This record gives sequence, C-alpha cells and structure tokens, in this order.
Amino acid sequence: MHPTALLEAQSALGDSFLAELEQLRGTTSVINFNNTKQFDALLSYLEASVLGTFTSVPSVNVLHILFTLAARCPNANWTHSPSSMVPETSDYMKSVNRDYDAVLAKSSLQARSHALLERYLILLQSDVHSQSDISGGMPQKGSMRSHPSRIEREALRLLHIRFEKAIAALVPMKKDFFTRRRSPSPLLSTPEQMAVVEVISDSEGSDSLIDEEPIRSFSVPVAVTSLSDLGRKTSGLGETTALFESMPHLSAHATPEPEIHGAKGVNPNFEEATDTEAKANRKSKMKDRSHAPEKKTDGPKRRVYGTQKEKRSKNSKKLKSDSLSAVSCLRVFDDVVLAKAIDPNDGYDFWALLRWAFTCADASSQYQKFLFNSANTHVHCIYRSYESVFDIVFRFLSLQFQCQNFSLLDRALRLIGPPRTVYERAVEYILTGLGQATSSTPYPCYVRERSLLKHDPLVQNSQCKTFLEYTDNQHSMRLRFRIAVTLYLYEKRAGSIELLIALAEKLLTLDFCHLKSFFDTYPLSETLGITCSVATPFLNHLGSILLDKLTGLQLNLYDTTKDDYARLQQILSAITSEKVYSNISNDYSLPSFDHFWKKWQSTIFLFQWLLLQTLSYEQVEYPISIVNSLEKADGHIKHFYHDFLDSHWDDADVQAEDLNFTLSSSEITQYKQREMISYMDVFKHRFPNAVSTFTV
Repeated sequence: MHPTALLEAQSALGDSFLAELEQLRGTTSVINFNNTKQFDALLSYLEASVLGTFTSVPSVNVLHILFTLAARCPNANWTHSPSSMVPETSDYMKSVNRDYDAVLAKSSLQARSHALLERYLILLQSDVHSQSDISGGMPQKGSMRSHPSRIEREALRLLHIRFEKAIAALVPMKKDFFTRRRSPSPLLSTPEQMAVVEVISDSEGSDSLIDEEPIRSFSVPVAVTSLSDLGRKTSGLGETTALFESMPHLSAHATPEPEIHGAKGVNPNFEEATDTEAKANRKSKMKDRSHAPEKKTDGPKRRVYGTQKEKRSKNSKKLKSDSLSAVSCLRVFDDVVLAKAIDPNDGYDFWALLRWAFTCADASSQYQKFLFNSANTHVHCIYRSYESVFDIVFRFLSLQFQCQNFSLLDRALRLIGPPRTVYERAVEYILTGLGQATSSTPYPCYVRERSLLKHDPLVQNSQCKTFLEYTDNQHSMRLRFRIAVTLYLYEKRAGSIELLIALAEKLLTLDFCHLKSFFDTYPLSETLGITCSVATPFLNHLGSILLDKLTGLQLNLYDTTKDDYARLQQILSAITSEKVYSNISNDYSLPSFDHFWKKWQSTIFLFQWLLLQTLSYEQVEYPISIVNSLEKADGHIKHFYHDFLDSHWDDADVQAEDLNFTLSSSEITQYKQREMISYMDVFKHRFPNAVSTFTV
C-alpha cells in the first residue's frame, strides 16, 4: 500500500472514534461531542499511536478537538447546576461522564490533550532539527531514530501540514474593511443549528476579581429554550441512542428559539437579506443585459459564462466553504471549537484570548496572596489551560522560523493594527495583567468561563488564609518571555529595535518584582527551547536600553563589535561612575520613596545581571582588579543612597524647594537598615573559588 493511502486510512481510523465526524462531509447540522467515554477512547488510541512507529496522523478536525480540549478548564466540560445560567447537562449524560471523574489512574481530558499536542510538537521539532543538522541544541525527548522509514517521513510531513492548518485556524485573517460586513455570529451557533443557548448570570454578589463586561459586542438572550433537540445532537451514545431519543422530553415540541440580535442594532439576518438582494440585483442585471443591443465586433464571439477558470474558482470556493462549515458545525461539550470561538470578524481574535489568559493569571495571583487552596480555583485552572495552548502555538511559530516560514506570525501581527504601532500594541498584550489597569477589560470567548468565575465555591466559602510565594504571574513570565523572544527574532530580520524600546518602556511601569521575574526566566531558556545564542543578546540589549532610560545617560552597554574583555571593562567603568547613581539620587521629580526605591533597585539589578553575563572564569583568574572596581561601586551605592535619604529629611536645615515628599527621622532610620545585594555579594556567589584565592 502506498504510504499516503496508509496514512489516510490511519487518520480515518482515528476519526472513527468520533463516528459523527463522517457526517460533516455531507451536512451542515451541528455535531456535539459531549461524551467523556468517547473522548477517552480517542485519546487512548492517539496516545498508543505515538509510543512506537508513528504512522497515525490525526485529521485536522481531530486536532481542532484536541486544541479545544487542551484549552478547556475541566470544570467547564459540563454543568451540574442550572444556577450558573448555562444550560444544564442532562442527568443521563452526567451518569455517562461521572465514571471518568471517579478514575484516579487517568489525567483530565485537558491534560491528556495537551500532552498529545506536546508529543506531536516534539516529533516535529526532532524532524526539523535532524534535517537542519543544528548543533549545540538540547536533545529532543522522544525523537525518532536517526534513519526513519519512508512511511515515518511521510507521516511527519503530513503531521506538519495538518498541525499548521490547525494553528492557522486559531489565527484567522480578518476580512477586509471594504468587504461586505456581516452580522456577528452568536457565541454558540445560529438559532437554526442549536436549541440550547448559553446565557450570562448577572449576579451582583459576585466576589470575582474579573471586572464585569459584556460578552462580545452583541446582546445575549436571557431565556433558555427547550432541550428537545439535544438528544439528536449528542454524540457517542452507541446502542443507547434509541433509548435516549425515546425519553419523554423528546416527544414535546420544541419551543420557539429566542431571537439573537446583532451588535449595535445590526439585523442578525443582515447577511441573508444582503445575499437575497444581491441575487435579485444580479438577475435584474442579467435580464437587462439580455435585452440590451449586441455590440458588433470584428472577431469571433467569446463565451462569458461557464469557462473552465470559473468552474475551478467555484470548486475552490466550495471546498473552502465546506472546510469552514466543518469547523462551524463542531461542538465540544455544547461549545464551539476554539478555532471557531476565535473570530476577528466578531471582535474576538487571537490576541484577545491571550489578554484574557493573562488577566486570569493576574486574578489568580491576587487570590494566591491570601486564599486557601488557591491552586484549585477556577480562574487558576482557566489560566493554566490557555497557557498550555499558547505555549504550543508559539513553540510551533519558533519552529516555523527555523524553516524560514513567517506566514503565521505575519497573520497574527496584522490582527493587532497598523504597522507603525504593532509592537507597542503587542507589548501591551504580552504584559497584560501584572497588577496594571488596562484601557479595556479583557473578557472570555466562552460564556461558561464567566459563570465559573462568579460561582467558584473556593472563592465564596473559603475561611482559611494562606500565601503562595510562586504565583501565576510569575509562572506566566515563561510564556511572556517566549512570545517576546519570538517577536524579537521576527523584528530582528529588519534590523529594528522598536519592540525592545516598547518592551523597556512597559517594564519600567511594572513593579520591580515583575521586571526581575522577566529577567530571571533566562536560566530556563534551554528548558523552554530557546537557545542562549538568542536569549542572551535579547536580554543584554533590553537591559542596556532599560539602564539608559533609568540613569538618563547614553551608556551604550550593548555593543556586538566588542569582545568579552572590552565589554567587561565598559560595564565596570559604568558601575564605578558617580554620575550613574547621582542622576537617580538627585531626581527630585519622584513622587514618593517607593518610586525611588523601585528605580534604585532596578538599576542595580540590571547592572548586576549584565555583569554576570559578561564575566567568565578566564577573566576572573586574576580577579584583584575586578574586585577593586566592585568594591568602589558598592561604596557609591551606599553613599548616594544615604545622601538621598538625608536630602529628604523633613527636619533638615536646608531643603530643596522642589521636593515632592519628605521623610521623618524614624523612616530614614528604617530605610537605611534595608539590605541591598551588593556587587561583591553577586561576584562571590558566582565565583566562590576565585574569591577564596585572596583576602578582601
């Protein structure tokens, strides 16, 4: 059998675990997969298919389902109470799915789906690395043997194509501004497709940290219609389908479904009306044309209709329409798949979902400061689920870079806005949350996520208090760092530093702990799949720009033309300069001591970071000159810090006229006792053997 035919047969076998997928080829009816046993069987088959020889490539539809399951908090997979104002899952389906919850040996559907996507990505990374013969990289886990067979090579090629299609669906192109605008589609589906419509609970007593904001830009119905059509659109019941369809509630007539109005008074049937009007206009023009006098020409008459080119165009449009309708018809636990939920034409794009994920991380971090068992809150679960999907997406984009393919990131950046502000906006999205207010409150793409946040029992009933050192904001720095590096590589091709400048300006508005967490991600670069040859210049250049802004001096510490020794001498010269510290201590425009302390900490931390990246064991073989410079710099830190405190003493004989604040004697005494990490402390920690060879 030909490898392609064999792989197609294997893909069809995978689709057979979701037998209703076959219906997508010839119908536009909704297929709702909400049976955990069915998903369990599919995941078990896919998990087994990657253990040995990889020949079972999942179809694009299955990949859409995997991405959707990976992005869903397990608590959102079905509703157990109508209090959430989301249609309640039937008792029968609850009993079908309850068994999976009781199994301790299996992870959640979300974790298993993410693990499969991770496995597929590792296979693709291994294949690309083996083909490009990249040296110095970390070995890829689960890589295939060095000489894959013909069928394995074809499987990897097909996997790459389908994986790219699935991710491309998460970054759809926005329709041109001048094209005919259509009415925004409902969050779940059109009324003709489903008889169950999700609604929003508007509880005033919610303790959620997420601000209330309307879902999408259109009104949401406030009534739930009959569940009479649910049985016919529920998957995976097998032999029990007939029993389920014969239940009493199915014999009743469906109640009329509520009308979903478009945004800002737009007629929801605008597109249908427009199509009808357009057809009428075309018929009118054809009729007028048939009665118009024929123009005489010297040459032979040419056929205007029915050409081969038009036929091909019609066929391609039909295939594209079928592909789009397949995604539109898929449902996972009553919700549209992720590729359909993200629609820039409805005002919710790839970056809006990223902002929502980081907003959840920030809200979860606030709970983690005081809430007991905060690792099990719904908002924490929602953030971790989306974070796992975005991690897969941006790792795949990095893989595309190695193949010199920038099309997906091009599409993603076009969604942000005009080129002149694209990096400024991108930085706003990357650093969403982190205790900072935003111009517009992010909101979810699924209604039930809002309901989960408003009815979280851990938030509403917890009496115990606790504190976590490692919050979701710190955890999210890994993803933020990965996205920033990806955009840095993209921008670097044009030789621009707009991203670094925008990133530096935004980081300076954040608390010092977040700036430090961003740079502290560097040791995890290799673990994140980012080589030091990329991460080091990225952070060195960013640190140099930050120091220029903090000190008000053009230090120009990032110079790729200099060798390591010259760069070290340049950094030592900067940290021993009195001007660096006096520019901060003499800045009377600072509104409070906290603002000064943040600026002071940031400056010293960045100098220490650049110093450690420049030092090497060869340079510290005779460290006496380095130590003398570090001791001198530590003396400057202490002197100018105390000078700043004394200049703001409220009982001083002489005070500057433009001081924005003063400090009492007790405050000055307290602040002088604050411990600061000196340059020598960092040096001793990094090179303990070198320090032991001399007496300081």
